[in-house]
Amino acid sequence: MKNPFDAVQRPYIDPDYSPTPGYTEVEWARLLVTARDHHRIGPYRKRAYALLLMLYTCCLRVDSLLSARVEDLGYDKGHRVLLLENEGRRPEEEADPARGLGRPAGLPRRPRRWLAVLHR
Repeated sequence: MKNPFDAVQRPYIDPDYSPTPGYTEVEWARLLVTARDHHRIGPYRKRAYALLLMLYTCCLRVDSLLSARVEDLGYDKGHRVLLLENEGRRPEEEADPARGLGRPAGLPRRPRRWLAVLHR
C-alpha cells in the first residue's frame, strides 16, 4: 500500500533559527556574577557558578550536565572533553581508546561518580 503522505511537501525549516529566545552575553555575565558573588546561600556559590559556567561555555543542556559522570571526562586532540550519551554510545560502554577518548592512561578504575552533585 502506498503512503498517502509521500506526495506532501515538507516545509523548509532553517536549522540556524530558533523561536526560543536565549540569554544575551550581558545577561549571562550578570547571571554568572550573581551566582559567584551574590547567591543567598554562601556555601552553594561555587557550585552554582561552576554549573552555570559549564552550561554556558560548553553549550550543554541541563540534563546532559546533570547526568554526566566523572568517568565521562576524556581527551580529544589534547583537549579535555565531556563524553555525552547523545554521541551514540551507551553509558556503560568504554570509549574507543584508538580515538584517544575515555579514561586517561594510568588513571585507576573508580566507582562511578556524578560530575555535578546538587546536594551535600
